[in-house]
Amino acid sequence: MQNTLQTLYKMTCCKQHFLFIVDKGRNEGLTEQMSICVQYLHSSEIKEQFLGFMELDQLNAHALANTINCFLNSVGLDLTVSII
Repeated sequence: MQNTLQTLYKMTCCKQHFLFIVDKGRNEGLTEQMSICVQYLHSSEIKEQFLGFMELDQLNAHALANTINCFLNSVGLDLTVSII
């Protein structure tokens, strides 16, 4: 995952495109959680990488967006500088 994060950091600096795939569900203990993956182009090949799970306390749009942002910041990706 560290190589993927380094690649994403370089892509944000160079303003290259990538996307996050986020899905919400419940685990066996009925805890709400969200998974996050990233998809990007590397050497003319589409790559997809799982980044992690996040536990959810609330399910409204604001809480989900904050959870995603906090997770990305925790792995060293500050996307606020690249969002137009």
